[in-house]
Amino acid sequence: MSAIAHALNYVKQTIPPEILQVAFMGHLSQPMRMRQMIPLSLDHMIRSKVIEDRVLPDVNLFGGTEIWLPIFGLAYEMVNTNTYVYRIPLEMTQGRKITRMFSTCFTNLTGVNGYVSAQGKGSLISAAMQVMSSASNPPIVSNAYVELVGDNTIVIESSITSPAQMVLRCWIEGDANMTHLKTPVYLLFSKIVAAAVRNYIHVNTVIPQDISFIHGGMELGRMKESIESYSGANEEYLDFLETKWGKVSIFNSPVSRQRHIQSHVGGGY
Repeated sequence: MSAIAHALNYVKQTIPPEILQVAFMGHLSQPMRMRQMIPLSLDHMIRSKVIEDRVLPDVNLFGGTEIWLPIFGLAYEMVNTNTYVYRIPLEMTQGRKITRMFSTCFTNLTGVNGYVSAQGKGSLISAAMQVMSSASNPPIVSNAYVELVGDNTIVIESSITSPAQMVLRCWIEGDANMTHLKTPVYLLFSKIVAAAVRNYIHVNTVIPQDISFIHGGMELGRMKESIESYSGANEEYLDFLETKWGKVSIFNSPVSRQRHIQSHVGGGY
């Protein structure tokens, strides 16, 4: 089961199906037979309206997959003596957009190949980084003056001439199915999605249900109470993102997890 499939199942187990049907499959003023004529599944509507429209863009702001990306050999625009603009092709980032920049590593190692996987950095680069971390008074061979200025477009400001071999440390967004998430993260992701769904329900049905009650004479009863109880769902959703998701993302990404452990136990991890 994928993370999104788990989240959809969690939503349907924690929110009454009647409320989900009203919110995603039709308006309160529509007869039930009209709602059933909509040729889209409930899963599709939740995924489209909530997960794809809100959750995925938001979680990608707080986490993703950290990679080491070799950018030597790419064409660049030289703005001035120390400023360079690179446009990273999507095929180099597995079709995903870069969401956060960390630094560049300048290396003159011979034999470094262009292979850097989404699960880690190449073996030679990894060994070089360990040596630099453990050596006393190492020379400055990295640069944190790097900025994301557009879709996969970065600006690097360097006090030295840009070398032929340079590696970029960055985060890329998760894919559409969030396949990069490990199973222990599924439950928190599902809770985030459920909070977003409850907020969507409250925002999109709290006013229409009053109009339906006034004009149609419908007695909503417990459904009305349940929808009104979702008024705090947006705060719950933001709290999950701001206090938990960023931390979880670090340990979900193999490279980020390795760097975090290195910072505590040393560079030879």
